[in-house]
Amino acid sequence: AVGLFLAVHKGLRVALTEAPESLPLLARSVAECVSELPARHAARAEVSPLRWGDVTHMAPLGTFDLVVGSDVTYRPDCLDSLLSTAETLLAPGGRILFALQDRPGEADQLEASVEKNKLCVLSREVVDIHESEAEFHDGATRDIWKGEDGLVKIWLFELMPKEPKMLDVQPSLGSLEDVEAEFERLTGIRPERLRPLGEMKQASSTPLPHQAASKLKSPKKDNIIKDMLDRGLGDFLCDMDEDLGQRLRAQRPEARPRTARQKQAYAEAFYAGREPPPEARPAPRGPGLAAAGLSP
Repeated sequence: AVGLFLAVHKGLRVALTEAPESLPLLARSVAECVSELPARHAARAEVSPLRWGDVTHMAPLGTFDLVVGSDVTYRPDCLDSLLSTAETLLAPGGRILFALQDRPGEADQLEASVEKNKLCVLSREVVDIHESEAEFHDGATRDIWKGEDGLVKIWLFELMPKEPKMLDVQPSLGSLEDVEAEFERLTGIRPERLRPLGEMKQASSTPLPHQAASKLKSPKKDNIIKDMLDRGLGDFLCDMDEDLGQRLRAQRPEARPRTARQKQAYAEAFYAGREPPPEARPAPRGPGLAAAGLSP
């Protein structure tokens, strides 16, 4: 249901997964749901086999900007394989979203399993849904999960990798003009004219003022960084720049900037040779809840 919603109402391309033995039932359900929709909506939803932890199932899927799961965390013995699978399918800069019912101990068990894996909790939030807003198929289910105030409680978890994923790109370089055109296509920034290798001057060995910057910045790189910071793309730099990424990985996972605003402030301080300001750090977490709300 979540994947179909994202495909039909949010315009995303989604891969709906199920264990191989249950795949025919999922395929039939999806076909019935999209049978009356325009072809462009139906084409956004694909059905694929996936048994958690099975690399032969994960490899053909590739990676995704968003991995979502609804009511998939109720078996503690399956949490490690679920989390490792979600982390493997996650693209650099991506996020994992889980929604689960307020079963006794389930949210705490999920968070404990996250800490043992390669992920960390970015936000943990409980949402109250009025009974009239929730769809139930039988009175027993409604009575079990409805609180005394008539509300149904749903937990929302947003997860991210403890270590930022870097793009594994090995481009086939052509002419200088091809390189410049591809850079402009990807970033929207027109680079300065590249000079032939024989005309480039030897770089100075004077270190940068910031103690963590291990590589020299050329004027060309300085201009690109300034342009990207002016555009508010500090979060992109955090994922793509090797020097900045190395500095981030040296931080404790809970101390790393998480939101786009925090990453922008961190990047600005890093390139200016200053210590990160308070707004570049995550807010302290209260008991059981992340300070930041779930990102839309």
